[in-house]
Amino acid sequence: MVQYSIAQFTALNASPVDYIHAVAGAGSDRVSLLVNSPGRSASVPIVSDTNLAEVLQALEETGLGTGNVECFMLTPDTDVAAYEPALVRGARLGALGATVLIYDTDEARARKNLTTFFSLATQHGLRVSLEFLAMTPRWNNLIDAAALIRSCDLAGLGLGVDILHLIRSGGAPEDMAHIPAELIHYVQVCDSTDLRSGIDYAEEAAANRLMPGEGLFPITDFLQSLPAETLIEIEVPQTPPKPAAVHIADCLQAMRQAVANAQLFWA
Repeated sequence: MVQYSIAQFTALNASPVDYIHAVAGAGSDRVSLLVNSPGRSASVPIVSDTNLAEVLQALEETGLGTGNVECFMLTPDTDVAAYEPALVRGARLGALGATVLIYDTDEARARKNLTTFFSLATQHGLRVSLEFLAMTPRWNNLIDAAALIRSCDLAGLGLGVDILHLIRSGGAPEDMAHIPAELIHYVQVCDSTDLRSGIDYAEEAAANRLMPGEGLFPITDFLQSLPAETLIEIEVPQTPPKPAAVHIADCLQAMRQAVANAQLFWA
């Protein structure tokens, strides 16, 4: 059975509580939440200690499960221990896992930080998923990210694969066949009218994505490449934003149609 989640980046114009109610109203199974800011200057709706009780109440009222919590960036200057309060919030939210991004080029340091983060997250019952981005300096494609994970030799460490980052890094759905099924924790889906790889896509990734089926991405092939029961997460930030409830409902409807078109054997 297909399980859907909606990434909070899809509707940054809603508070976490309003976002949860919008996701539940659209009929999603899960909601993915921000528990840590993606950057020091970023102004995004975060689940903090201040609003945690309200968020927990909204989850209880709606019956939504929590998918992934983010953003956890590993840089040369990262103090991994400083992420523990956010990971504790993720555990309180009942999240499946925590998403980590690597902005580093030093392999020994990156592996050490990733191992430390994995240990800390798993202590709180969270699985860890590495999401690669073509804009990061290293491990910026599916094959290299999977190789890094295997080199860490940590049972349960896996990947989050965003179709946008797969395409922009020069990858294709058929590359998924080279990745062990147990490494694929979740995927993120959106669309674009541009199939070129290697372009400057930071603005597109953050604020200019299309809903599944509106563009040229090989979404059917991508969905058909997935291991059974993979969590399908929708991440479609757009500018200017539509009302969150409307946009989320439209995105989920488009995603359900894409899944139906793909005729997944496990749907």
